[in-house]
Amino acid sequence: MSAIAVVSTSAVAPADRLALWGSFVGRHIGHLQSDTFGDRHFDGRLELGDIGGLKLCRIIASRHRVVRTPNQILRDDRGYVKIVAQIEGAGRFEQASRKLVLTPGEWSMYDTTRTYTVSNPEPINQLALLLPRERLTRLGLNMEQLAVQRFSGRHGVGRLVYDLLSSAFAELPVLAGPRGGEEFADTMANLVRLAVLDQMGVSSDASIRETTRDRVKAFIHANLQDPLLSLDRVAAAVGCSKRNLHKMFALEDETLNT
Repeated sequence: MSAIAVVSTSAVAPADRLALWGSFVGRHIGHLQSDTFGDRHFDGRLELGDIGGLKLCRIIASRHRVVRTPNQILRDDRGYVKIVAQIEGAGRFEQASRKLVLTPGEWSMYDTTRTYTVSNPEPINQLALLLPRERLTRLGLNMEQLAVQRFSGRHGVGRLVYDLLSSAFAELPVLAGPRGGEEFADTMANLVRLAVLDQMGVSSDASIRETTRDRVKAFIHANLQDPLLSLDRVAAAVGCSKRNLHKMFALEDETLNT
């Protein structure tokens, strides 16, 4: 993995760990208030990667809580939606009077332009992507309605979002360029929209085609470094013929190689 920044509390005195953590998060992700539920010790490691300007991070930490206040938003409004995949432990998310406990295999999202609280009452391992808010709103998604909603990462389109977040860290060296960032952001935003429609029970021929196309993109992103990656493997992975794959991407700026 190629990370642009890493913070680990293991090398500093216990009394200085939370301050180090808060400073790193504020500088790279956004200003937050942090506490440890009164615990004297805090341990954490945060690896922050860059995909063409998008921030993707892995958070492994002992129990702690973060709060984003109106004053912090005024100081630092970067206009992101944070998409979080829970890998280990449980996280409690609160925004706009909604509360949700996220468990492993699930994901959710919240709006950094509004106040929120994330409480991790036990050690956690999370993946988080900071996606520009306008990437979702221009697709017609209403973040006031979608913030702090539960999505499964085990089935349906929601699984593609979860899997893409999970695999993106390993592919950072490949995805790091500006072009890679644009493609990744588009793929993720479209998958989130389709996951929302899927959860609402909305289905159509057009949405099925979009889902399949985005499954193809997600599979390719997740396997870019595999020397055995081929059109045959892509077709088998998504359950589609090679001919239909070519037709599906006929109007795209990029085509699939044989």
